[in-house]
Amino acid sequence: SRSTDEDECRVVMRDANITDKFAKLVAHRIHSLTTEDLRYYFKSDASEENNVPTVNFNLSSPDRVLPNAPLYGYDTNFTTIGLQHLDLVLRHMDRENWGLTGYNVLELITHRFHMAEMWTGLQTIYRSFEKARPSEEVCTCLKDTEKNGILQSLKFEALLIKYPGIASGNRADDETDTGKNKQLA
Repeated sequence: SRSTDEDECRVVMRDANITDKFAKLVAHRIHSLTTEDLRYYFKSDASEENNVPTVNFNLSSPDRVLPNAPLYGYDTNFTTIGLQHLDLVLRHMDRENWGLTGYNVLELITHRFHMAEMWTGLQTIYRSFEKARPSEEVCTCLKDTEKNGILQSLKFEALLIKYPGIASGNRADDETDTGKNKQLA
């Protein structure tokens, strides 16, 4: 059940014309964000203590969601963010229990580029918020990921990433998983 604070935030956000899908939309856009991405797309001096929760791509960890977008150590020998994203995928593609379950390398690369496209689009919105900040009450609700539902939505995204068949009726073979999902019989 919702707490009074959650209900208050819901009303504040509704009154500010913020969609009731806010938490789900934001969770999708931040689920694989890194500190490097924060610095590139939004705030060049973002620290590792950035208060932007993300899905933990270390799927063997009991912590499904990280409290801060992690620093992954992008290879800065590559001068473009695109090649840095490609390198990140290729460096982790053979790690077990890492990243998006059941995706092949091309799908992992496509996902990374899809997210970069979304972050590029969000830059305009972020810049407009910097210029014309909403009221303190709205800001407080937007930043409180527990009360506004973002944290809960991220936890759900984390489950879908680790267990993709949970919502689709598909499942990965348990011990003989080849990375491809199998249809439930």
